Amino acid sequence: MYRFLLGMVLLVPTLAISSATPLDNFVLLDHNGKAQELYYQADVKSIALVAHGSQCDSASSAFRSSTTLQEKITGQGVRILFINSGRDTSRIALNKAALAQSVTVPILADPTQLIGASLGFKSAGETILVDTNTWSVTWRGQIGDLSQAIDSQLAGKPAPVSKSAATSCAINFEPVDTTVTYTADVAPILQKNCAVCHTTGGIAPWAMTSYDMVKGFAPMIREVLRTKRMPPWHADPESGSFQHDRTLSRVDVRTLISWAEAGSPRGDGVDPWATAPVAHKEWPLGK
Repeated sequence: MYRFLLGMVLLVPTLAISSATPLDNFVLLDHNGKAQELYYQADVKSIALVAHGSQCDSASSAFRSSTTLQEKITGQGVRILFINSGRDTSRIALNKAALAQSVTVPILADPTQLIGASLGFKSAGETILVDTNTWSVTWRGQIGDLSQAIDSQLAGKPAPVSKSAATSCAINFEPVDTTVTYTADVAPILQKNCAVCHTTGGIAPWAMTSYDMVKGFAPMIREVLRTKRMPPWHADPESGSFQHDRTLSRVDVRTLISWAEAGSPRGDGVDPWATAPVAHKEWPLGK
């Protein structure tokens, strides 16, 4: 509970990234099934985040060279992470891509596409360097110029302007639905999936009782979804099907985060919690 409450003050929604704007935290599973959290990378000086494309031939040679580059920079305190924002990319597909491209650095799956979009990626091969002291972007360019950018930073020199041409492998990002509202879209998701715990008398640390209450927690809802702390369900969907699955669908996650980033609009009509409050239920297995 303590860590959950900390989320209230950790992050504020950020829609645009500048070099001085700290990146918000996120968690994504890599191609080996390991959870990679951005803020847990503070053991190194810099993180290189690279937009990955499973079928991008024009960037394949650069992807292959990343393994050699990672070996070179490991002792210098720099780490490379690929982010694949393919909408329906499975871990099996990412493993095949890793083998085909001779990649050993982690390839993170971003099925909601929200992380890749928030980083400003538009095509495979785009790269940003992140200072882990401030979590701000210190360089943006193409993966072919990453080695030179790292050398310049480690030498205390200004990062060079990227000269490599962008690849032709554009990332097909799904447009964000700007019509999402609390009454029409968000409240039904929360009532179905979250209010069983987030209700008066429930085990969650706060109760979803009205629009004003939910709106007040919107930044935290966004943060715990981006870091996969909520819903509290970490069974691996690619390892099998499980009873009482508490995960949210890809569409629901996009809806909730997009709503929070849009300023939590209420929408028309009566507050669903006023007409259909979720009652607390005792734990069915007893005290």
